[in-house]
Amino acid sequence: MKNKNKVLQRAQMIWDDGHVRIVAGEIRRELMDDIKTIYVIDLNKESIAEILKYAHANECTLIPGLDIDEDGYYVEYKQVPFIVEQRVPDRRRQDIDKICAQNGMRYYDEFTFFLKNKGRCLDEWSVEEIPIGE
Repeated sequence: MKNKNKVLQRAQMIWDDGHVRIVAGEIRRELMDDIKTIYVIDLNKESIAEILKYAHANECTLIPGLDIDEDGYYVEYKQVPFIVEQRVPDRRRQDIDKICAQNGMRYYDEFTFFLKNKGRCLDEWSVEEIPIGE
């Protein structure tokens, strides 16, 4: 971790093609200066190199919305990252209250929903929540 922000939620980012499973790093929601929320993708360079041996992608296309070559292995976002947005229902859906209730959520929160559904989509990426304090 590169800063002293308070970690609110975090998860391991996992690449799994059905044959090989590699933990690539972490995705976190942090509280910065006790005021604003930021999102962090913190990748392990060696793990990414290992994934690239198996993936049909390069550093620019490996993680949706993140160009590792340009952005690096540690990226802070002021808004919810694309990889999260693409894996959760849109808050404007008419049935969003019902979806939240089905998932034990009192209100819609993209990052919490992302963690609850393990970040699954139609690719090799998923996440496993890491309880705070571990």
